Amino acid sequence: MKDEVLLKKLKAAFKLESEERIQNISENLIKLENAVDKEEQKNIIEIIFREAHSLKGAARAVNLTEIESLCQNMESVFAVMKKETESLSHGMFDVFHKCVSVIEQLMTDDQDEKESVKEKEISQLIEKLSEFISRKTVKKKDHNKNRDEAFTGVTSGKSEKKQKSTIEHPKLPETIKLSAEKLDLLLRKTEELISVKLFLNQHQSDLNSVSTIFENWKKDLSAGEEKDILSFYKKTLDHVNEIEKLSAEFFKKTAQQAHQTGRMIDDLLDEIKSIMMLPFSSLCSIFPRMVREISRNIGKEIRLKIEGESIEVDRRILEQMKDPLTHLIRNSIDHGIEQEETRKAAGKPSYGTIVLQASRVEGSKIQIIVKDDGRGIDIEKVKKKAVTNGILSEKEAAALSDKDAVDLIFQSGISTAAIVSDLSGRGLGMAIVKENIEKTGGHFSIENKPGKGTEFKILLPVTIATFKGVLIKLNHRFEDRFFVIPANRVIKVLKIKKNLLGTVENRENILMDNRPVSLVSLADILGIEPDKSTEKENENASFLKVVIIGTMGKNVAFKVDDILGEQEVLVKDLGPQLEKVKYVLAVSILANGSLVPVLNTADLIESTSETFTGRAGVQDLQVSENKKTASILVADDSMTSRMLIKNVLEAGGYKVKTAVDGKDALTTLKTEPFDLLVSDIEMPEMNGFELTKALRNDPAFSALPVILVTSLESRQDKEKGIDAGASAYIIKRDFDQNNLMEVIERFV
Repeated sequence: MKDEVLLKKLKAAFKLESEERIQNISENLIKLENAVDKEEQKNIIEIIFREAHSLKGAARAVNLTEIESLCQNMESVFAVMKKETESLSHGMFDVFHKCVSVIEQLMTDDQDEKESVKEKEISQLIEKLSEFISRKTVKKKDHNKNRDEAFTGVTSGKSEKKQKSTIEHPKLPETIKLSAEKLDLLLRKTEELISVKLFLNQHQSDLNSVSTIFENWKKDLSAGEEKDILSFYKKTLDHVNEIEKLSAEFFKKTAQQAHQTGRMIDDLLDEIKSIMMLPFSSLCSIFPRMVREISRNIGKEIRLKIEGESIEVDRRILEQMKDPLTHLIRNSIDHGIEQEETRKAAGKPSYGTIVLQASRVEGSKIQIIVKDDGRGIDIEKVKKKAVTNGILSEKEAAALSDKDAVDLIFQSGISTAAIVSDLSGRGLGMAIVKENIEKTGGHFSIENKPGKGTEFKILLPVTIATFKGVLIKLNHRFEDRFFVIPANRVIKVLKIKKNLLGTVENRENILMDNRPVSLVSLADILGIEPDKSTEKENENASFLKVVIIGTMGKNVAFKVDDILGEQEVLVKDLGPQLEKVKYVLAVSILANGSLVPVLNTADLIESTSETFTGRAGVQDLQVSENKKTASILVADDSMTSRMLIKNVLEAGGYKVKTAVDGKDALTTLKTEPFDLLVSDIEMPEMNGFELTKALRNDPAFSALPVILVTSLESRQDKEKGIDAGASAYIIKRDFDQNNLMEVIERFV
């Protein structure tokens, strides 16, 4: 039993140690692949050699033989490299990175993830490493090729059945190293709070004294009839004077203690916040590997530069930035950076560059920039997509400025990708990126340079500040209702004359900075029935109280009954059971202990859009009707695949018919109408590419959405799908029924 406990402790220690060592190996592999100077190469090789050696020993101590074996062979390879400084091939680096990925999978607590690593896979990696050791020679780098002949078959982009990427989102460290000096400081700050406890004890004693005076006063009052009035008056005066004296002292002590306690709490919060700070490097350590893997898979050479790695940011903000930065970098790889031939034709280097940069600005702010030297955002494509999606009319699109056109990419459904694929094209990412950034109180902007690249700027607070909110009141028929609006979403609070209200398309609005802002009743949005008496008063009043809220680039003015001011508030989450409550983000606890809902401004603004246009309700109805009536044809020569997709679609409410190959599908399409085609590629008679081309060349089917669901996942195959005219390209290996349904809903 003791051995089991010891092993458990050793494994916990190993996990902490190994995460750091694997990160160092991964980072230095990227550096080594790009290094040119011989001396620099030797230094990096030495670092990787030592890290692999230490990781091997640690794995042996906790009986993780697979990790030990992989590290042993990597160590042997780098021992050879220390003597022979020839440049490694890209293929060999693929093997190294695959080793790192497999080690990460073996280290995870997820049992399914561990079991997904096959013995055969580990054996193949060890065999590849052994090949190098036995030959003791490696090929020179060839930057002009996406793959070299050496060591192919591990993560080759030419392989149709390559291993699934293990690189997902960056993982922040679960533990924080803390110096003894900081711990001592925290202890001293916490010990200072003992004075608060002592004051509260004294506070209780003072209140007991006041209570005793009142008890004596009551006794004197009950005995007042037996005494003369003058004597009773003197006694009462003594009691009043005594209470007045105690109250004055009590007020003075309380004011002093409130000031001291406030200072102590602020100091303690500052110290805790400083502990929560992590270097920017802790977030971006995984990005070099991610960029390398994705760019290699799609046939591009891309270099990532990271600047400002030592800038410290609140861990909670870094956590919020994981998804946005991952998406922006993936966007730059897929949309921004051109293929090598296109770059050369434009006079650019054959490789693309993405810069991820962090810097301190304005003292308490941090700026994160993601920029690339690619093609930039195609404004005409964005406008065309907006018109196709019904967001703008052709006339409105033509009148848009370049800046406003670029901002359209924040609209859901807008994407400039030529095809919907596993990497991009759904048009949801940028809207989510902006929303996540604004949740932290940040600001997001884009600078587009057609032909030269795109720059995404994120301005964030260095740390999450104490929550501030604007407390507002709405009159209700039974009792007044109070709500808190996050202060960082409040643009303005106004008291405006009713005669200054305007109307545009039968909607009330007010002017802000000479631009109309829609005006709605917050009570109407929240469904609060007003108090009839106060409603009449409000109708007769000459002024309105208004809160202007801004989020996701939209401003809306809300009528309220009273604005009670801005204040610091304590906020509590609703918990998992109530996390989807519409309009409510959290609950605030006010100074008097009462609970007040914190409003979700994104929900409010979204609801006002529905109120103004009625579009949301109509669209929901249309989607529902489409699901009932939309007919989909599924073409696949595999009976199992056909039935799987058919069952998924029928469960989603669609009418589904199947075809056994491309020729059968073409015949079926000509005999009855369908709203969408889902097709495999590798089929007899007529494959998916040929079927798609045939449909695009026929005016009757040129607009029919075609989704290719296939096991072919190389860049060349995806490009064939684009050339053929497919609407979406989904890999069977990553097949997910929710993903398929989401893509279909976009097209029907």
